Amino acid sequence: TNPLTAQQRIGINVAGLHDYDTQIPLKDAMKSARMWFHQEIDGGEWDIDEPLDLRPDGWPASIAPGRAAATIMLIEKDGNYPGGVYSVFYEGEGTLEFSWDAFVINSEPGVMQVDVEPDFGIMMRIIATNPENPIRNVRVIPPGFEDNYADEPFMPHFLDLMQHYDVIRFMDWGVINNHPISEWENRTTPDFYTWQGNGSEKDGVPYEVMIQLANTLQVDPWINIPHLADDNYITELANLIHDQLDPNLTLYIEYSNEVWNSLFDQAHYAREQGIALGLGGGDDFVGQMRFHSQRSVEMFDIFENVFGGTDRLNRVMGGWTGNLLVAETILNWQDAWQKTDSYAIAPYFGGSIGSEENLPLLDGIAMEELMDMLQSSMRSTLNQQTAINSYLQSIGIELITYEAGQHLVRETVFWGGDDNEVVDNL
Repeated sequence: TNPLTAQQRIGINVAGLHDYDTQIPLKDAMKSARMWFHQEIDGGEWDIDEPLDLRPDGWPASIAPGRAAATIMLIEKDGNYPGGVYSVFYEGEGTLEFSWDAFVINSEPGVMQVDVEPDFGIMMRIIATNPENPIRNVRVIPPGFEDNYADEPFMPHFLDLMQHYDVIRFMDWGVINNHPISEWENRTTPDFYTWQGNGSEKDGVPYEVMIQLANTLQVDPWINIPHLADDNYITELANLIHDQLDPNLTLYIEYSNEVWNSLFDQAHYAREQGIALGLGGGDDFVGQMRFHSQRSVEMFDIFENVFGGTDRLNRVMGGWTGNLLVAETILNWQDAWQKTDSYAIAPYFGGSIGSEENLPLLDGIAMEELMDMLQSSMRSTLNQQTAINSYLQSIGIELITYEAGQHLVRETVFWGGDDNEVVDNL
């Protein structure tokens, strides 16, 4: 099939959940709030280097006199977030304080009205809490969503954007890169105070929320499994998805993300395991890729057992775009190709043009010349895809992409060329 003319199913990755994201997917601003930081109420350091006393759901169990548990939300959006009178709901007893763009206009036990004028963001602090009945389950809801945020948690504009895709990959929602969790009981549950995940021993947005989005939009979810997840974690996750995902949808499952990429902990873990198991025959990278293959198949088998077959599964083996040998190493190991439905790569183009050594070439470059360079890079990337796809076709596996697109702007900005006029006009 000619990849330039074939009718393709189009997917998208969702950005990781952060307090500073321009994408605002959730109605409850608290669920994308920053992790707690510890402050003195009257001035002092921004973040006292002392741990807070937290409950298992992340809410403060107690707060010392003169101290506060602080967080921020909807920050650095240049005022581009909903304004008006927010409703704040909470359980427990204590004192909540709002500042920056937010001003409390009414407060009763368990509910507050906060007038928000979007500018820089919202700061919230718990400055007192009753240890016998601590403040918890705070929800910060923009106007118009007070009655439906619980059952319909997604912002309408976010649903409008996502409805155009056939597959949604939740890698960054699950904070998969450098993921710290191995046991199911430590995962993020829906009642955890924030789903941001970064900077904590949690794994981001709960799987239940990923599934709900897929069901709401009727799109296939692509779930990445943490590289440290033990068999019980994988089994419990498979059961949860089997029970909650619409049976008309297909589940894409992938072991971690870019296990070949030494930038990430999962790559180092796979290399260590490959060495420990003697999988590489003296070649550590081969052992790393063989462990990736082997653990992926073990994960696939667990899901197949829970789902009673593979009809609802797309078993994805992640690979490296520019390296056919990696594909062969992964898929040939213990005949893993027989347990794999798709091989996923990320065919970016233009990255080398924006690299540090080539950055001087972009000074004063004409747009036509830059376009010629990009066309050449695209042809090179397509040739890599074609070579991998020929091999995959010989063993009956589909080639798909987990990411793709131009890499020029990202690399140029990374190396300090973000003031380049030609790049700015792309």
